[in-house]
Amino acid sequence: MTRIDFYILPDDELSARHLFCCKLIAKTFKMGHRIVLLCTDDDTAQIMDDMLWGFKEQAFLPHVNLAKQEGEASQTDDDIVIISASSGQTTPDNHHDLLINLAAEIPPWFSRFERVSEIVVQTDAVLASARANYRHFTEKNYPLHRHDMR
Repeated sequence: MTRIDFYILPDDELSARHLFCCKLIAKTFKMGHRIVLLCTDDDTAQIMDDMLWGFKEQAFLPHVNLAKQEGEASQTDDDIVIISASSGQTTPDNHHDLLINLAAEIPPWFSRFERVSEIVVQTDAVLASARANYRHFTEKNYPLHRHDMR
């Protein structure tokens, strides 16, 4: 069964969420896992794409942004991190390790992943989404792990 992790940050800025996401990706990458990063929209996907390119000066996090216009980004088996937007892009079938969900809703295909991570900052929209997602996972009896970093 998919393990669900909620990381609750003290910050009220989306930039803190994005930075924590990069740190989580870097840590997971070091452990050899493949990651799908699901973003709310194409703009957020582009922000995360840009941040991953320059996140660490001496480390490279191989990734592809599926939210880019058709033909610009293509997925390969070597891509460790796949960035996608919830605006209809398909997700890679060969990734099953970690889904980081920055989208407002839970994607219907989340259960094919070993783990799902939700990163929560103290904004009304993110809190409302996190509460709804937490309720959904609780009702379906998924193992929940809460990491309160406040």
